[in-house]
Amino acid sequence: MSQQNVELARRIHENSDLLHTTPERIDRVFREQLSEDFEFRLPPDYPEGELVFRRRSGIDELIVLLRETWREWRFEPERFLDADEQVVVFARIIG
Repeated sequence: MSQQNVELARRIHENSDLLHTTPERIDRVFREQLSEDFEFRLPPDYPEGELVFRRRSGIDELIVLLRETWREWRFEPERFLDADEQVVVFARIIG
């Protein structure tokens, strides 16, 4: 099961474009692919600090933050770790 989760995380990252996404697309991803206990963490050296975004509403907050901060930005996943029932994704944020 966990390798399936890693592959799912890879597909989500390959097909995501948060800069141009819509609330409907986020809803579809959560409905079809993500658990409601989804969590996204920014690193401690991030300009706004070590922020944590949780659940569907957290993705909305993250998108607003990124759109306000940078004109252009993208995520580049670097590593996907199998953590039993969870997947940890290390990604570089480029803006």
